[in-house]
Amino acid sequence: MYQRQPEYEQDLVLAKDPNTASDTLRVLLAKHHGEREMAETIARNPACDYLLFLQFWKFLPEIAATNPALSEYQAQEHWQDQSSVQPRLSYSKWSGEISAAKPEIHKAEYIMQHGNGAYQRYIMSLGPIPEYLIRDYLESKSAPLRKVIAGRTDLPADIQEKLAADSAKTVRKVLAENASATGSALATLAMDDDQEIAGLAQQHPNCPDDVIVQARTQASAAPGLADTAIEALNFAQLAALASDVDTPEDKLMALGQHDDPCIRFLAGIHAHAPAALLTGLAEDQLKWVRAAPALNTRTPVSVIDKLLKQKISDIQVALASNSSLSEEQQLQLALVAGDRAAYELANMTQYDSVRERLVADLPTGKAGAKKTWRYYLREALAARKTGKFTSLQQGAKSRHLFVSRIAARAESCPDNLIVHYAYYCFEDYSQNPLAALALLEGKSHVKPIPYREWKIDKWLTEKAAPGFIARYYIRGDDPKRRAQAVSSWTTPLLDLLPFALDADTNTRKRLAERGDLIQFLYEMLARDEKSGVREQIAKNKKVPKSVLEQFSNDKATTVRTQTSMRLSGGDGPAVAQPLVNQGSATERARLAKKTDDKRILAELSGDRAASVRLSVAKNSYTESEILNRLAGDSEAKIRAVVAARMKDESIRRTMLMDEDKTVRIAAARNGRWYRRENNVRTCDAPFIELICHADDEELRAIAAEYTDNPALMKQYMSDSETVTIGLARNGNLTEELKIEFAKRCDSQIALAALVRNTESEQLFLIVADKISSRKADDPIRCHGEMLSRPAVQDRLCTHILTSVRLALARQKVLTDHARATLSQDNDKWVRAELR
Repeated sequence: MYQRQPEYEQDLVLAKDPNTASDTLRVLLAKHHGEREMAETIARNPACDYLLFLQFWKFLPEIAATNPALSEYQAQEHWQDQSSVQPRLSYSKWSGEISAAKPEIHKAEYIMQHGNGAYQRYIMSLGPIPEYLIRDYLESKSAPLRKVIAGRTDLPADIQEKLAADSAKTVRKVLAENASATGSALATLAMDDDQEIAGLAQQHPNCPDDVIVQARTQASAAPGLADTAIEALNFAQLAALASDVDTPEDKLMALGQHDDPCIRFLAGIHAHAPAALLTGLAEDQLKWVRAAPALNTRTPVSVIDKLLKQKISDIQVALASNSSLSEEQQLQLALVAGDRAAYELANMTQYDSVRERLVADLPTGKAGAKKTWRYYLREALAARKTGKFTSLQQGAKSRHLFVSRIAARAESCPDNLIVHYAYYCFEDYSQNPLAALALLEGKSHVKPIPYREWKIDKWLTEKAAPGFIARYYIRGDDPKRRAQAVSSWTTPLLDLLPFALDADTNTRKRLAERGDLIQFLYEMLARDEKSGVREQIAKNKKVPKSVLEQFSNDKATTVRTQTSMRLSGGDGPAVAQPLVNQGSATERARLAKKTDDKRILAELSGDRAASVRLSVAKNSYTESEILNRLAGDSEAKIRAVVAARMKDESIRRTMLMDEDKTVRIAAARNGRWYRRENNVRTCDAPFIELICHADDEELRAIAAEYTDNPALMKQYMSDSETVTIGLARNGNLTEELKIEFAKRCDSQIALAALVRNTESEQLFLIVADKISSRKADDPIRCHGEMLSRPAVQDRLCTHILTSVRLALARQKVLTDHARATLSQDNDKWVRAELR
């Protein structure tokens, strides 16, 4: 954190002195970079050099405008161009606009006021910023910004205490993990209602011992989930209890008889589930619940044998994922398994005999050449002799987990793959005879090598990582990679099961997008507390309708709507219940933005929330009748959107007279006023008559660009810059009018547009004499045909802009006068071009 320097006061006096050298002012600004007063003082000092003043002009415009030498700065050749460049407002690690070591306070304050969220978080993460800037944003509405503050290691105790009581869990968690957290802040966090945060705070080395004792005493005195009656627990608590490894058997037995099938399933896959519970669940009324004992490695063999006889997809998939099945049981399953279960078995089995059974009936020749997963399995088994695994592992459609598992165990596995298998799937690699022998001898068979990050990024982003890569990251510690691996089509079911209860909402959303899950996962995600997850389930076309039926009375509008559309097949009513003014306005606005159902849009067009009606107006599927009604909306921003899209000419004409300027401009820019003739955009005279004398310069600029009336053109020559720029683009201007316009016009942009591609030497010279901005010099310096003319060369060789003289010096043929003048030019680069 920035600390004031002892010599600040005397340096401030020096900064006020107009005789202080500019280099000294720069040193003072860097030395006292956290002092707002110092920055303002230097900004007012006429000794400030031009480039430093430009910086203040961007970030402290009101202060810089009071500098006595302002007129001198503005007289600089490139002032108009350089002073108009606005500060960057979005974060980029390459921008370099603000120093990380010595961030100037005037820049930091400007970015915190005007920058985007990422840039604000970057500023707040910088070490040497003043304390007051941090305090100003302690109550920011942005939890991610407060989270960055909580991660700082130099926070005073009172700031930490305030953050310890923050409403956002993520902020409190970051503070609990902060190595510099104070005892007073940790005392608050140790008593947090969230057990994860309380645990982190109690484990912190700075947490006072008496607070730890008190917190643990209270925790032990308070009844835990296992001590609470099951009837008193909600679904989330029941799921947590069923997933807790310390849950006693009697509780598991009770959970196994619960009314909610998801709770029974969770009890059935518990690592310590008793045999009696598993036996009972194997006969559950719901077929998909029986998949729980089929998954559990503790399930008695007799129960497994009974389950093997049931031709139910979820049960077969679960059995295929159960590592406790013997080779004989897996072979039995391979004979009866459906395609989904057989695929899972191919990935999870330890026995090549099982894989060979799965492809035993695959036809040979052209009939067997259809490249399903079974085809690639047969190829992988054949490659054990040939070692041709590389193409299988690299193919976009052949990245199945079984390919890497077979290849990693094969002696013929090529070196370019085995080094990666040694890194990512050591369990399979260690079964390779060569690797196993080396390990027994205490030697290294190969050096494990990871793939490069860009390749991992590409695979995971495409949701198509090789099976062994997806499995490595889904079991890893990197939350971003883990979430990405959930979306990969090569990830096996067994690795997806734990993510139904994952703390990360985005990860659960990714899981809900998959179309290859067992019903238990769909049922769990349908009960998710986050409406976004439930909405994703409602959108998923693979989810059984029996799961969707529970959404009919969902509290989230978007979930109910998606469900109704799915259940009705798009032919029934838009929604089972009214949408207007129901539930969250944010959800209704999001629905109006994304839906293509015209019935929903019609209903939401009458919503009381302006954000919802605005989304309806912007939706490309909204019908004309609805837009006509919204044209009279009380909100100007909605009328402006409608005006830009309106088809009805009479309504467009009315909106040209709207009381709000943005609506009038949007109506005038509506594309239906215009047409293209001979690849030239034009519009009708009646429209121009409507807007030619409008109060808004933007409307007059449109008229100026398209009118063919000479009298109106002459009138616009003395109008505002916006109008003159429009007139300069007018294709109906005659050469005579252009010359008259050039003599009367002072707008650099308009002059540049006027002379572009001109063949008139007179017009070119008039404009060239007036061009003084680098922003408008392109039509002059890039007009090679004009620059080759002697009269033009003799005139432009003394032009005010270096860029124009430089372009002239590059001409192959120059007049004697132009060459002589340019050879004496003040700019070394101009002189260099002549050599």
